[in-house]
Amino acid sequence: MARIACSLPLKLSTIKTAINSAYTKLSECVAGATNINKSLAFPMSRFRCWTNMQASQGDASYLNKTDTVGTITWASQLTNNPAGTGPVTVNFSLWRGGVKIQDITVQHPEGVFKKTFPLDYAREAANYGLTLRSEPGEGYFLWTDPSGNPSQMSQTVLAKVAAPAPGAGPELTIRASEVSGITGERTLAFEVIASSAPAAAVSGDVSHVVEGAAYPDEPFTLQAGQTISEVFRMGYVRKTAAYTVTVAIKPSAAYTTGTPTSVTVTIPAV
Repeated sequence: MARIACSLPLKLSTIKTAINSAYTKLSECVAGATNINKSLAFPMSRFRCWTNMQASQGDASYLNKTDTVGTITWASQLTNNPAGTGPVTVNFSLWRGGVKIQDITVQHPEGVFKKTFPLDYAREAANYGLTLRSEPGEGYFLWTDPSGNPSQMSQTVLAKVAAPAPGAGPELTIRASEVSGITGERTLAFEVIASSAPAAAVSGDVSHVVEGAAYPDEPFTLQAGQTISEVFRMGYVRKTAAYTVTVAIKPSAAYTTGTPTSVTVTIPAV
């Protein structure tokens, strides 16, 4: 950082020498193709110059979040990012099949070399690739390879998991009934019912949604010769407002589903 040191009274020659010195340093900074962060507060020669503040791509990783959603965790890298300078907004572009589909900005904290940021993408019928490229921006310059290309990283979003085809086993339906429980709650028992007793054990899962939030699936097993199986029972606390509980049989190749496939119960308000 260059500053003009002065004492009163000022001589014109002193001011001129200091300003020329400051502008010489500034021109050297520009000639070096570096980033300049300058303040227009008096004196005019007050500026900072970093010689290696480069933006680039870090590594990337992929995770199957659900059967239909994948998560890519990208990484932004900013070398020579000193503390005390404030965050830097780093720009990226997202590409698929050679076509840009999105602009992305990341706030890079001061003093932090690497920042990761996870983004979700829809899984489709087939795998597809995505590429994140570093883009120019204010407050940094781009790392480039010997051919002048900016940093980029690619990842593959894996194909979604197809729903299993309906099976040829027994036809299953579901029902809910209220059983005795704790005061202030409604205790419900959920049962799976088969249209005919299977010759061998049949297993599957039901989904469980409370107030719109998905709970973990609950497993069930119909033993050989059995037509009814209790999946689970649970007490639901009555609240100041009514809410619903929905349980549904999930598709499987081991059985078919009849009507009803799901059951919804309203838990009344207190």
